[in-house]
Amino acid sequence: MRATLVSIGMLLALLGDAGGQTPTASAALPKLTPPPNDCTVYPAQSSSPYILPWQIGQSFEVWRSTEHWSPGNRGVGLYAFDFRMPIDTKITAAREGKVVAVQESYLDGNGEDLKENLVFVKHSDGTVARYFHLTHDGVLVDIGDEVEQGQVIAQSGNTGDSGGPHLHFRCAILRTEPEFELQQISLRPDVAGNV
Repeated sequence: MRATLVSIGMLLALLGDAGGQTPTASAALPKLTPPPNDCTVYPAQSSSPYILPWQIGQSFEVWRSTEHWSPGNRGVGLYAFDFRMPIDTKITAAREGKVVAVQESYLDGNGEDLKENLVFVKHSDGTVARYFHLTHDGVLVDIGDEVEQGQVIAQSGNTGDSGGPHLHFRCAILRTEPEFELQQISLRPDVAGNV
C-alpha cells in the first residue's frame, strides 16, 4: 500500500482558517493570525526536513488541525495536527534529534486534561517535535537518547483529554512556556524516497 503524504502547509490550506470560527478578541490574549491559505509560503515537501510520524505504508485521517484554537489557550496547538489511529500504532521520529521529555505513566481513557503520555524531541535548529496522547508504557526512548528520523519512538494511545485514540503532533520553537513561537512545517517522503 502506498502512503499518501501531504505537506502540512497543504493540509492547512485545504482545511481553511479554523473552520470559520473566529476567536474572541481580548487584550490579554496575543493576536494570532490564522494559518495562510497560500501554500507557497511553506517549504516544498521535497525539501522539508520532516516526514510523517508513522511507518511507511500506513495512512491516517487528519482528525483536527487548526481547530485547536481557543480564546483561553493563547494559541497553544494552533499548528498541531491530530491523526486518528488505533492504540499501539508505532510512532516514528519525524526528524532526527535528542529526546528531551518523556511521560508514559498515565492510563488510556483517563480523560484528564494535562495527564497525557508524551515524547518531545529537540532538533538541531531548536525546534521541538511533540508527540502526545501515547499509550500507557508506550514510550520506547529515554531522555537524552539521540533518535534518527523514522526510528520508532513510541506507540499511540488515548491518554489525557483526547476525545479518542489518536496522535497529537506539533512542532514549535520553544522559549519558556507558555511563551513560544509557532513553527509552520511541511512533511516530505522518508529519506529513501518512499511515499
